[in-house]
Amino acid sequence: MLGDPSIERTVQNEEHNNGASDFSGDANAEGTQETFSSLPRTFRTRVIIHEHHPNESAADKMGKLIYLPDSVEDLFRLAEKKFGKQGSTILMADGSQVEELNALRENDHLFII
Repeated sequence: MLGDPSIERTVQNEEHNNGASDFSGDANAEGTQETFSSLPRTFRTRVIIHEHHPNESAADKMGKLIYLPDSVEDLFRLAEKKFGKQGSTILMADGSQVEELNALRENDHLFII
């Protein structure tokens, strides 16, 4: 007769884990959980920066695609280098103010004013 597949997998995992105590590598192999915050930032987030307010029409001014820097200060420096003027506020397309760069996602439009 056919056995319950979940029982078979459990037995296989238990058999595999019996040898895990000899493993001297990654702690996760021994059963501890790794949290997302401890993972390295593998993929850099790309955003589009603009030099005008989101409510202003700027058809002649294109945004610039950049890799998101590690700090707000670095973002202001980069925007100043790209646009030739210093900004003090970062806004989203809907007018909301950006306070943390970690909240941004790939291809977000940022308006440096």
